[in-house]
Amino acid sequence: MRRLAVDITTLRRLPTLPAVAVRLLNCFGDPETPLSRVAEIVQFDPAVTAKLLRAASSVGMGVAQPVTDLRRALNILGIKKVTSLALCFSLCEGSMTPGPFSKLYRKVWLRAVVQAQASGDLAAMIAPGRQAEFFSAGLLSEIGPLAILKTRPNEFPEFLAGEEADPTNYASGSELSAAILAHWQMPESFSEAVRNRWRSLEELTHLPVESDLLLSHAAALSAATAEYFCQPQKGMALVRIHELADVLFGLKQDAVQSFVERVQGHVMENCDLLETDISTWGQPSEILAVAMEQLSQLAVTTLESTIEQGLAQQVNQENQRLRRRVEDLLHRSITDVLTRLFNRAHFDDQLPQWIRNARGCQGTVGLLFLDLDRFKSINDTHGHAVGDMVLKQVASAVKRTTRESDFVARYGGEELVILVANPTIGSLQGLGERIRAEVASELVTTATGVVRPTVSVGGSIVDPVHSLEAASELVHSADQAMYLAKRNGRNRVEVWSVLPHGHQESAVAEEMGWPMFSSN
Repeated sequence: MRRLAVDITTLRRLPTLPAVAVRLLNCFGDPETPLSRVAEIVQFDPAVTAKLLRAASSVGMGVAQPVTDLRRALNILGIKKVTSLALCFSLCEGSMTPGPFSKLYRKVWLRAVVQAQASGDLAAMIAPGRQAEFFSAGLLSEIGPLAILKTRPNEFPEFLAGEEADPTNYASGSELSAAILAHWQMPESFSEAVRNRWRSLEELTHLPVESDLLLSHAAALSAATAEYFCQPQKGMALVRIHELADVLFGLKQDAVQSFVERVQGHVMENCDLLETDISTWGQPSEILAVAMEQLSQLAVTTLESTIEQGLAQQVNQENQRLRRRVEDLLHRSITDVLTRLFNRAHFDDQLPQWIRNARGCQGTVGLLFLDLDRFKSINDTHGHAVGDMVLKQVASAVKRTTRESDFVARYGGEELVILVANPTIGSLQGLGERIRAEVASELVTTATGVVRPTVSVGGSIVDPVHSLEAASELVHSADQAMYLAKRNGRNRVEVWSVLPHGHQESAVAEEMGWPMFSSN
């Protein structure tokens, strides 16, 4: 795939940076610039003014009533935030060009916004006070591709296809972006960061000491984040995200996962304000699933092809490293950090699969809901650190009591859930009672006294063959059984059956009308 050259002719044909943005950027590095001066600049662009008022009025800014006064908006947002937002709004207005290439404009613009948001969020973690600067640098990273769209629109689809096929082709767009930023007299650190964003990890760790290392490193991580959300090759982008975050910023897996999800949440929150099209995005777990599948396929394909080439030993080592990385990422994406049980998202993914499996073999699915009794009182009396300790000890007790074939997850807060394949009422009741007794035997010794945790357990069984809404019925009935256990005195087990007539194994409960076993 050929690369588009950067030349002065191209630069001369580019539109100039919007006047309001130019004047604001002159104020960017001067903390002494009065708000009155910023207000004078902004008020000449009604569209930018309207969006700044809207930004200041947003829920994220914590303002109860809509802001209608520009000076108040500037006070709320601050000079640097106003500058970066005004720059964003000005570029956004110029990027939403109607016509046959409008979809391409929106695609590039989304990538720019993701990089800006990722840079700003990262700055909040590693360089507080530089969020607006990082946001602006991330946003301007895609000026080159936008310029190509404006000046050579017929060639852009080929350019974009080359980038999607091989991320190293971003170098051409990055060089043009850097040249344009220099042409506009942007800070040299911006151009440098744009050029460095696609360098290898090894190169990034050996940049000249006089460089703005934080900005360049942030640009690299933000570009990988945009690649993950906006481009087809999500698997390798995810690996790059984790490697860059670990080596450059010391961020471990859980912190990286939170960072990626935070960026997605912020982009989704501001999609109307920044006119971004996120219609192709799924939930975080769905995007991650695509990346994991790609990496799994890559690992298998790489091993098979290299064996044929006689390089098995060398590439097998690399393949095993990749496999370990994939397995680690997958494990952390489905694991609750505190209890080390599966998390709620993985439970939500697994429940439909369990229902399908049971339906296929004409079996049943059982579910136990566990809720720690008086957990709020434990936190209030002993502190949240002790509450966390109790949760972890209870989780360990549950894992000791269940089988390998059972699925144990933290559902949320102090609630745990257990999926059991093809149980009877009696066996599910027995498991619930063993768990209840095991937890009741636990003692958690703290500086403020001894805690003796107990759990209320609710259980239910569903027959998917005879139920179209088996998953929702199972969760609802087990949850209700757990609340009945609490109402009946806590530290007890209530198990119901949602099986059709003929499969029921106990008498009808007067309160709910469902078969039930109970114990304490």
